[in-house]
Amino acid sequence: MTQPRYQTVGHDSIQYHFFCEGLVFAARVFRTNTLEHHSAWIFEGGQVREILHALTALTQSPSDHLDIACPAFGIWADGSQGALRVDAGVRDDRFAVAFTVRHRYRWVYDAAIAGEDVDHQPDLDCVVTYRGRALRGIGYHKRYFWHRPPTHWGYRFLHGVTDDGSKVVWTADAIFGTSKYDYFKVLDRVTGSLLQSDPEHSAHKQNRIFAFISGERHETIFHEAGAWNVFLRSSAMDSHLQQRSGTFEYRVGDQTWRGQALTESCFGSLG
Repeated sequence: MTQPRYQTVGHDSIQYHFFCEGLVFAARVFRTNTLEHHSAWIFEGGQVREILHALTALTQSPSDHLDIACPAFGIWADGSQGALRVDAGVRDDRFAVAFTVRHRYRWVYDAAIAGEDVDHQPDLDCVVTYRGRALRGIGYHKRYFWHRPPTHWGYRFLHGVTDDGSKVVWTADAIFGTSKYDYFKVLDRVTGSLLQSDPEHSAHKQNRIFAFISGERHETIFHEAGAWNVFLRSSAMDSHLQQRSGTFEYRVGDQTWRGQALTESCFGSLG
């Protein structure tokens, strides 16, 4: 299935980030009926540096898949590959990404209005072009849209890749309106197998996430190295969106894996 065109009614949320040789590149698109936001930042040298923060509109091309652009920013993606560019800021801050999709998961979540789904691509193969270098790494993409979103919400999310590249962990804990939403998933990139907890058996704290899968305890511990914040405000909404870059530990029994991770949280009103 291809990536749908940019949504012009309701809420469309597009998230990309890429772990490349110790650096993190992140881009975000956030659209509602009263707000249109896109942004990008880089984690480098122990600090988060915002590259782009704009409230200008993005234009969808005539293509039948996601293909949006403005002079400083652009994303196109079909079901198997895509590209992203950030041309804002000084020349040394600009970057471009080419990526291919290894695994893709779609499911319907428990939202205020049933029947709308979410798309996760947890282990993108990517090459980031930055300051004359081609950096190889692993990326993540999430996209969802609501034609009739809830008016209040809050969520926490984590995505991490182990240093050996063998495992991807991603988790969430959310309230959409009055509906509760949880997951804890572990992808083995070598075998392609997916472990996941029952929603009733996972829980999120600020920096620790717990789950039980087949009776065995799984735990992640996040260590923050830098944070990026934005307040998404309009006539109908006020939400605080935060992304944090850092490292994490993933523990199962007496085994521990370490790697890079990014967390995102957002709380407030939506509209």
